[in-house]
Amino acid sequence: MSSTTQLNFSGKNLQGRSFRGQTLIGADFSNADIRGTDFTDAILVDANFNHAKAGLTVRHRFFWMAIVVLLSLLLGFATVFGLVFSGYLLFPFSLTPRHSPNILAAGIVLILFTLFVFSIVRRGLQTALSILFLMGILLGAVLGGLTGTIAGVASGIVAVTITVILATAATIAMVILMTLAITIAQKLAALLFIAGTIMGSLIGATAGVSIGATVVTVIARTATIPSTRIGAIAGAQLAAATGTTLGIAIAAWIAHRVLIGDSRFTWVKTLITKITMLGGTSFRNADLTNATFAYAILKSTDLSNSTLTRTNFHNSRGIDQARTDQTILSHAAVQALVVTHRGAQQSYVGQNLKGANLIGADLRGADLTDADLNGATLEEAWLEEANLTKTQAIGANFQGAHLTGACIEAWNIDSATQLQGVICDYIYLRNSQQERRPSSGSFAPGDFTELFEEVIQTIDLLFRNGIDQRAFNYSLHQLQIENEGMALAVRSLERKSNGVVVVRVDVPAESNKTQLHAGFLHHYDLAVRAIEEKYQAQLQAKDEQIILYQQQQADWKAVLAMLANQKQIANQQTPKAEQQKHRKWVCLHIGVGNLCTGFPVTLQIGNEMQSRLMQYTKGWLAAAPELSTLYEQWQSAYRKCLKANFRLDIPDTQITNISHHDFFLECNQAASHLEKQLNDWLNDPDFRPIKDRMLEQLAPSDSIRILLQTDNPQLRRLPFQLWDFCDRYPLAEIALSAPDYEQTASLRPPNPKAKILAILGDSTGIDLQSDQAVLAQLPNADVTFLVEPQRQELNDQLWKQSWDMLFFAGHSFSQSDTAGGYIRINPHESLTIAQLKHALRQAIAQGLKLAMFNSCDGFGLAHQLSDLHIPQTIVMREPVPDRVAQEFLKNFLMGFSQGKSLYQAVRESREKLQGLEDHFPCATWLPVIFQNPAEPPLNWHDLQKV
Repeated sequence: MSSTTQLNFSGKNLQGRSFRGQTLIGADFSNADIRGTDFTDAILVDANFNHAKAGLTVRHRFFWMAIVVLLSLLLGFATVFGLVFSGYLLFPFSLTPRHSPNILAAGIVLILFTLFVFSIVRRGLQTALSILFLMGILLGAVLGGLTGTIAGVASGIVAVTITVILATAATIAMVILMTLAITIAQKLAALLFIAGTIMGSLIGATAGVSIGATVVTVIARTATIPSTRIGAIAGAQLAAATGTTLGIAIAAWIAHRVLIGDSRFTWVKTLITKITMLGGTSFRNADLTNATFAYAILKSTDLSNSTLTRTNFHNSRGIDQARTDQTILSHAAVQALVVTHRGAQQSYVGQNLKGANLIGADLRGADLTDADLNGATLEEAWLEEANLTKTQAIGANFQGAHLTGACIEAWNIDSATQLQGVICDYIYLRNSQQERRPSSGSFAPGDFTELFEEVIQTIDLLFRNGIDQRAFNYSLHQLQIENEGMALAVRSLERKSNGVVVVRVDVPAESNKTQLHAGFLHHYDLAVRAIEEKYQAQLQAKDEQIILYQQQQADWKAVLAMLANQKQIANQQTPKAEQQKHRKWVCLHIGVGNLCTGFPVTLQIGNEMQSRLMQYTKGWLAAAPELSTLYEQWQSAYRKCLKANFRLDIPDTQITNISHHDFFLECNQAASHLEKQLNDWLNDPDFRPIKDRMLEQLAPSDSIRILLQTDNPQLRRLPFQLWDFCDRYPLAEIALSAPDYEQTASLRPPNPKAKILAILGDSTGIDLQSDQAVLAQLPNADVTFLVEPQRQELNDQLWKQSWDMLFFAGHSFSQSDTAGGYIRINPHESLTIAQLKHALRQAIAQGLKLAMFNSCDGFGLAHQLSDLHIPQTIVMREPVPDRVAQEFLKNFLMGFSQGKSLYQAVRESREKLQGLEDHFPCATWLPVIFQNPAEPPLNWHDLQKV
């Protein structure tokens, strides 16, 4: 017989068969009867159990049914017999008929039962039994007290306590037997259990009365039984009958809760599951990788400690009554998801879904934060708007999955993670829908896969004590030689907050990344030692130069900054008063909110040495919905009143007969209203504690950087430079900042001059020659001009050289603050920052510190650049006339190149624009700084590296 035939068990009756330890790869058990079959330790990779029927054999079901019936008879007999018998012997000694013992005894039972039921519903069975026991003692004392004797009280306590103990034991036994009966044969077994209990109760009542009367007669040595005893027995019989009936009812309710997975009765379910495993199907310790159990019946099946990698349980039944210890199915939420494939809007935070088969599962909006999806298959799964923050997905299969709107912050994937055919318009890199990618528009088909396959085709090299440039270059070269010319290229360099520098190197997808990583570190360590030995030999007598060399290893950027600072000290005579000024930074972190509800505010103040002087977290900006309307009114008036050329194509909104003077007046009035309302808002009592602390910590002579940290587009648009607080502090300037940021690490070769790339874009209708002339006259600057360049030319320049400053003049516009902006590089081409993302990221890694867009409506550009973590950006908030743009550039570069800080240079050049406001209203409102808070303040000498 062939191997294929031997492995075909489809539709066969395999009850009670043993396949223990056998290798059954790819075996077909579809539609087979595998009740009681033993697959312990078997290898069942790729096996097919679709529609198979597992669980107890018929013989074992009859065996357990007989046990249930027998135990129900015994339970009913023992419980009622005990109650009646104890009533005869112990209670009461001298009750008189007026105490209505029948009614009282039954009432006691009813009270106890009511408390019992209430406690079960609210607290669970174990707590309810404790309460029942305590209340039983109390009510027994009350009942016994009616006799008027101490002996009666004692007998009441003993009698009711015995009753409670018997009732407790009976209830637990009833719950276990009822649950077992329903698990085995559902309604039929439940009816047999009830019938057996009632029959046993009747026998127990009769026996209890007969034997109890005989015992009392013997004890009393008289043939006459007192009437009070007979009354007590009647009460005991009524209580027993009531208790038995109610006990059956509560046992049925608990059994129902157990079977639907109520966590309060987990111990019952666990016990029943272990009992029914005796005689059931066993897959214990079996390898079920890629096996399928679709539509299979798995009741009374042991799956404990089995390997369930990509095992398909879709639409299987009875798995909630299977044993799943040491598997991903041990958690009820995971079990439900694996079976139903429906988990939309559900939380699976931290859940173990390792190797889960979730093909086509609906996980839209699900929270999978910190979940383990390593090795799981999610082909064609719906993960739209799902939260995959910190999800482990190494080796997971996302082929054809829908990921639009998902958050993948810090998710962990590798080269084994399959992303082919992922359907995704956009994703978020941060929680709460932050850092959208792409920043605007949608991914083209295949873009998502290409983007994240690039990420995983790298090795990360960590340097905790700085980088030696020559050793790095040598090691990379040696690695290429050893791997027969393998293509290796530095993708990025990043400095972490703890000082660690991470260099990410592109490597081929099929390469052994572990081996490459180890090889590089080996060569690097050898090279560093060799270089250090060479220097020690050459500079043995020059200790100060050895120290300088060792400092070089700390970080290229730190060394170059230090040398630039030395040159500054030697060549520039800085005024003594300037050196003595305090330099402070202020951060106003504005939390989530809007102008209709208000915003929480956190204030931080420190000095430029990064030491924090204070923090205040209870600030509040009150609701001010009118600010949005006032800004829109001003914006409309501003755009209508200017007749000069803009560095933006502004569509004509309407043709009117209103004079330019009227537009001018309307703009100034709107500006006045907006300024007043803005200051009223910032001086509101709710915000006053923030302002008071700023006044306490800051002096008018301080040089102050005020960072307004928010991602709210309406707040970003407001002209916070008009805040009257700034009038008291002439050296203060406000900059905008994103809430999310990180420090950039850059490597730039020495150069005594500031390297500036100046892009002079489409000049249709505007004069860019003045901008070019100002830039050309900068001292100690090496300026490269690109006049109306092509896209490829601009891209190549950003890649080829190290730049300190990027300048653009020409037409630009923003779709919205968050959707992104466009620069028109020539009369026929417009580009977004996203279209230059890789080139700009390379430029930042090589030392780019400042981007300046002397063009219109630059908020969209600044928003996109902040995602790249560029240190500083200067843009114009609204359309800017030629004359204003030229004057600002001239004054800013003059002050900045002469040693003023970037913030001071911006403020002075911005305020000098006031002289033009008789022709160009609100010109002083236009320039805005965007700052990366992780980067230090910039000055001109930082751009000159030697």
